[in-house]
Formats: sequence, C-alpha cells, structure tokens
Amino acid sequence: MPRRSKRDACKHTPGGAARSLVRLMAQLLWKVLMSEILDKAVTVLSEKLGDAPFGATVKFAVEGEGAVLVEGEHSPPRVSIGDRDADVTISASQETFRKIVTGELNPTVAAMSGQIRIDGDLSAAMKLAGMLA
Repeated sequence: MPRRSKRDACKHTPGGAARSLVRLMAQLLWKVLMSEILDKAVTVLSEKLGDAPFGATVKFAVEGEGAVLVEGEHSPPRVSIGDRDADVTISASQETFRKIVTGELNPTVAAMSGQIRIDGDLSAAMKLAGMLA
C-alpha cells in the first residue's frame, strides 16, 4: 500500500474533509462579496462622476479579482468591469479597494500612506480624485 503524505491523510479524515469544505465555502463567499464590490464600484463611480468628461482612462486594478475601468473621454464617463490598457492604473488590495469604494478610506490618504500604487499619468489620477471628492 502506498504511503500517504500528511496532506493526503487530512483529506481522508473527517476533520480534514470538514476543513477543506469550510475553506472552499469561505473562498466562494469572498468571491461573491468581491463581485458585489466591483458591481457596487461601477454604480458608485458612475453616480459620482456625473456627465463631465475628464479626458483620460483610469483602471482600478484589484489584486486577485479584476479591474474597474473608467473611460473619462466620454460624456458621461463610461464605467465598467474590465481590463485593458489605460492612461493610469491604480492598484490596490481587495480590502483597500473595498474601503475606498464604501467611503471608509479617502483615496488621497490611501496614496499617501502607500496603500495604493499609481502607475502612469499622475495628472489623470488627480483629475479623477478631484471629481470624486
């Protein structure tokens, strides 16, 4: 009979199966919550931006989840879930992005404290931040 690794042994014990099931359920719940956060971000950003174009494309890249794209060349700016090249990319962890979208964290504070990374046209990010304030 072949020897089982500790990892394989856990899968074959009642406690190991339960832990695997709990871990899987937690991962699925997190995915649902993040999907809702990206959907909410589209709604919130669309409402806050109004009709005024700001002349740039901004991508919010959320680690492990995806991206929200703001196409500010249009009137009103188009906001969608998607990933393509942009004038500036603002990268954040899932938790930081959630806090920014829900208003718990100011984007400027997040940038100054290193919680988000800005790559590309900084003036485009500043224009967007001004419109969201």
